[in-house]
This record gives sequence, structure tokens and C-alpha cells, in this order.
Amino acid sequence: MTPLEETPANLIRAQDAPILHAQALQDRLQPFTVPIFRFRRNVPEPVDSGSGVLLNIGEFYFVLTAGHCVTGDFDSLTLGVRNHPHRFSFEPANRNYVCIWERGDFGYFQVSPDSVGTIAAGNRVFLTERSVEVLSVSEHEASRDFLALAGYPLNFMANTDDGTGARLLVYSTTMAGGQHAPASTLVVAGGENRREIHAWIPQQDNVDTLADDRPPVASFPRLHGASGGGWWSTHMNRAAWQASDVKLIGTHVGMSPQVTETEDGLRHRFSRVSLVGNHLALIARDYPALRQHILDTWPSVGSYGADLPA
Repeated sequence: MTPLEETPANLIRAQDAPILHAQALQDRLQPFTVPIFRFRRNVPEPVDSGSGVLLNIGEFYFVLTAGHCVTGDFDSLTLGVRNHPHRFSFEPANRNYVCIWERGDFGYFQVSPDSVGTIAAGNRVFLTERSVEVLSVSEHEASRDFLALAGYPLNFMANTDDGTGARLLVYSTTMAGGQHAPASTLVVAGGENRREIHAWIPQQDNVDTLADDRPPVASFPRLHGASGGGWWSTHMNRAAWQASDVKLIGTHVGMSPQVTETEDGLRHRFSRVSLVGNHLALIARDYPALRQHILDTWPSVGSYGADLPA
């Protein structure tokens, strides 16, 4: 029996034992993950929020996120890049997104050179290329790896006299379907040409791996605000696991609106995960200087870019 087969319940639930490698997952994912706040003029508090993943490709720096976190009616952006109350005003050098049913929901902000140093001066780090894994849907389904979401859901937001605060959620689960989870009820975006996977979000004994001020088991009916946060393959089935084995595979898009109840009486939702090949294909199209480098580094990206909308 492999280590993965010995501990699936402990990875997903915290009733019987600590979550496997919980502290290591926190330490691994927090530096790369940022909350995104969007503002309108003369409104002191954000009108919307999301999450993103900092990524360095060649000489360029990006925040990968969901497409609906890039589009919309807002006048300014701030990021959370420190572990104390603050607002880092963020003026992207460029941005683009896709947010259509037939193709998916993904996007990016380019970080200007001036902002790169400011972000890196705190406790945030840009993910390197070697920590990004581009697989096809069928390859993900074959691997059935355990996954982790890192983001800033609205459940964890708090408005104080100092402004709006955000707290990171690292959520451990697995893909929908297969041995450990029920099949997803989400309608697949893109049909047969889909470039997404679905993750299982059980509605009992959901896991907050960073619970330091309350019991480790909590339930989150929605994950709004975590949109754009990274979904990561943990690769915990490796014999000599280390935190650097955890790879970015996509970003959180949203959750199934309805709760599904299975025959055993348990309730479930599901997360739509836009695979990171989508983001990279869009960047490769928008940045000719990076295109060949991206295709050489992740050959599978070519299949993601074939039908990008103009």
C-alpha cells in the first residue's frame, strides 16, 4: 500500500488526524498567493475581490488569475503583499483575459518592473517556471493526484478601522470522480474541447489547513473571493515527498451553485479549475518575445492556444 493509499482520509478530513503536511503546504503556497481588491471612485472599501498567483516567465512577471477577476467595472486595484494591514496600489503594465463559456475563464495582469521589486521586498515571491505543471485533462484524470487550493475567500475577509484584511485559505482535496470523490455535477465548459478539471468540495468536514485560531474543521458553503487562486498538484504519492514537489496546475474559477447530496447522505459542491495551459497560451500569444520560450518549456501549451479568441 502506498503512502497516498494509507492517508486519503487524513488529507481530506481533520477529525482523526492532522492534515498531511499541512504546515509545509502553508509555507509552500503562501508566498506566491495574493488577494486582489478592486475599487470604484469615492468608495473606500473594495467592491469586489479575488485571488492570484505570482509567476515569473523569462524577463516578465505576472499575476495569473480568473478572467472575471480581470474584466469588470472598477477604477483601481490593490494587492495584499505583506503580512500586516496595508494596501499596495497596483497599476498593471498590461492585462488580458478570456471569459466566455465556449473557451473558459482565465486571465493575467502583467506586473511592471517597478512593482516587481516592491512586491519582492515583502514576503511575497514570484513562482518560477519549474514549479508550473501543464498537463492535459486526460493526464490529470489518469494521475488522480491530491490537490490544494490557495486563495482568499470572502469568508476570511474582515473590515476594520485599518481597512480590509484578508486571510489565506489552503484547502486540501482531490479531483471529482474516482476512488475518493463523487462525480462532478458541473456542466463542462467547452464540451469535448474542455481545458478544465473539477475538484471536489465536500460540505461536511471541509478543511482549513491554516486554522490557527479555531478548530481545524470548518465548512465553507462558497469560495467567492478565492477566484483566481491557484490549484496545485501536491504529488504526495511520491515516496520522498518535499514541498517543492507541489506544482501549479490552474486557477479557481467558481463553484457549483447547487449542493448535491449522495446516497450516503453527504453533501457536495465542485470547483471549476481552469488549467494553467490556458493562461500560458494567452501570454504566449500576447508576448511574441516569450512565445517560443513558453512552447519550449511547456510543449503542451501549443494545444491550449489553437482556438483562443481574437
